[in-house]
Amino acid sequence: MRNIGICAMLFLCACSNNLEKSEVVNYVDGLVGMYPNYRSNEIAESAILDSIANHQRPIGQLASDLSGVKFKFIRLIENQNDGRYSALFVSDGCMSDIDNPNGNPKHLMTNIHIRVLGKVDSEMAAKLDGNARYSISGILHAWDAKDVFSVTDRIGASFDFGTYILEEMTIKKVEK
Repeated sequence: MRNIGICAMLFLCACSNNLEKSEVVNYVDGLVGMYPNYRSNEIAESAILDSIANHQRPIGQLASDLSGVKFKFIRLIENQNDGRYSALFVSDGCMSDIDNPNGNPKHLMTNIHIRVLGKVDSEMAAKLDGNARYSISGILHAWDAKDVFSVTDRIGASFDFGTYILEEMTIKKVEK
């Protein structure tokens, strides 16, 4: 009976640790767990990149990949037609970190890059700070696989989830 209690406690600890991670991090953790050799095997890397490219991003629905991810404000783009602005953000510190089932190195850490673009009014535009971190949510209007703004630094192992173009974007400043 004691062994069952210990197993149940370990299971709950493992599950609660995954619940603290964002949905997108859990997704990448699963991919890296399936293909821990992706850094040294082109077929494994291609399988992960294909999975990311084909990852569900339902247009017209809440962009759930953004939940739990912190973003850094990059720049404003003025919309000449309506006097509003589009704000560009990039994920900050979003990374997959799992124990390597192959053992060497002990951990597999992989940066996850996500860009978000959405309209903001002039009041919100004036409050955005490149030194602050934000949580962002909204309805996915479109998705672009490319980094057309050239804002993502690709150092080391990383996976790019593209640019999420949002309607009804909500921006909340989060504490560091």
